[in-house]
Amino acid sequence: MKLDITNIQKLIASMQLEKARLETIKLLELDSQNLTLNKILSHIYGLMDKYSMALDILIKLKKSHPEDFDVVNNLGYYYLKTEQVTSSLAMIEKAKTIKPESPAPYQNAAEAYILLKDFSKAAIEINQCLEIKARLETNYLNYIDAIELKIQILIAQKEKEKLENFILAYINQNPSSELILQLVQINKKLITQSMIDFSHKVISQKLFPSHLVKFQTLIPVYFFFAIYHETQDKKKSEEYYIKANQEILSIQRYKIITHQKHTLDRIQKYQDIELFDLGENNAGSNNIFIAGLPRSGTTLLESILTANSEVFGAGELRSIDILYQQLLSQDFNQEQSEINLKDLGKNYEENTNAIKGHHLKLVDKMPSNFSYIGFIQKSLPGSKIILLLRNPWDIAISLFKQRYVSNIPYASSFFNIGVYMANFEAIITFWLSCPDIRDKIKILKYESLVTDFENQQKDLYTFCEISSSFQQELREKHFAKTASMNQVQNKVHQQSLQKKEFDDYKDEFLNAFYSQRDFWVSKKITPPKEKKNVFFGYLD
Repeated sequence: MKLDITNIQKLIASMQLEKARLETIKLLELDSQNLTLNKILSHIYGLMDKYSMALDILIKLKKSHPEDFDVVNNLGYYYLKTEQVTSSLAMIEKAKTIKPESPAPYQNAAEAYILLKDFSKAAIEINQCLEIKARLETNYLNYIDAIELKIQILIAQKEKEKLENFILAYINQNPSSELILQLVQINKKLITQSMIDFSHKVISQKLFPSHLVKFQTLIPVYFFFAIYHETQDKKKSEEYYIKANQEILSIQRYKIITHQKHTLDRIQKYQDIELFDLGENNAGSNNIFIAGLPRSGTTLLESILTANSEVFGAGELRSIDILYQQLLSQDFNQEQSEINLKDLGKNYEENTNAIKGHHLKLVDKMPSNFSYIGFIQKSLPGSKIILLLRNPWDIAISLFKQRYVSNIPYASSFFNIGVYMANFEAIITFWLSCPDIRDKIKILKYESLVTDFENQQKDLYTFCEISSSFQQELREKHFAKTASMNQVQNKVHQQSLQKKEFDDYKDEFLNAFYSQRDFWVSKKITPPKEKKNVFFGYLD
């Protein structure tokens, strides 16, 4: 058994998760109550982003092992991943009492308080975590994730000088590709020649101990140089962005065809439930959804909607994706599907009510929301949905310049971005072809938002029934745990319109877009381009 577990751990370390899962299940068939094996299986499901399945195992384990630290702490972690924040904090506090010398519960607590935007409490928790980590580890690179949490908190608190000194202290102790990248995004003037020399040395390195080490060191260096040269030498900057994304592509196993399949599946599943009347007209009346592609201005829009005393900005919540994936994976049965849709709406409201605290309303800007618009309207018919559109080439450039690896895997290739955008156009076109949906959505273009800010802000508040006054100073204090967190606190500007970058790749992007669009035309989802309104008028 010990040897078998060691082999499973090796499979997990090499990210052969499905194989590790099957091997673990095989052993559990011989000993279903084995605590170690059940913990391992839960961990594997967590790594596979199947948080609900991880939770199911841990909830059962807690009944028989209520004081087991791993069980309790991981419950706190996975409750947080599924945004059940009240349950999460309860488990986290219990884990602290079981094993106060472990840094893990403090780090989980910091993440929970970031979600709740209680940055003072988040700072206390992460400081405690870092103190313990520093005692246990001689190399801070082994807990860089905790350091990055502290950076997020300092950005949220607008403690610029503290933030810079915090990062510099670690870099001066031992240079790190990751922290040098963080620093150049915050203050390029603090970059020294020794940091540049270190980064060149990483690039010149021929061999890396592992693919993971290469990923953690080389890719951040390429992005560092891309940002460092951006204002002075655009050609060199673009070359580094291309090198960074080529490295990301080399380690990814992303199949763009999978998203096409998921898009078609969502459309077909919605057609099964389109005529359902759940009779819950007010459900979700305090929920606002932003639906749009990543880098289309969703963070700016959230900062506007929350610049008052009434609306809480929850950022990118996973709840919709997690809850509706369960629905979509089930066989169709009208009676059961109606019950499930109602339950999903109630579960979502339960989660978000705990997150928004004393605020009346909550904004959820998860990019994947656009895939579920029809389902959201069914289970939360009282909610407000804002569809945000933007020039697709501007989005493509912005995506390509961000270090996305697993959360937005298509972003490292203009071909993949083009295909993904055609899928986006298809499902949005489908939603807008359904009168019950179309009449309840506000469609907004990013370009209108930044060029006619005052009027658009007023229209947004009217649509969302926000009675509180807009406060510009609150908008500029807005914190978003996304790629936009260093940008959103700036003044609203028009510098990101009609970008002139990566011109050599524009044909690749457009050819991929139109080729994939032909597929959706063949399915009679997207209208032929001869009828105009290609990508909602942007590509006519």
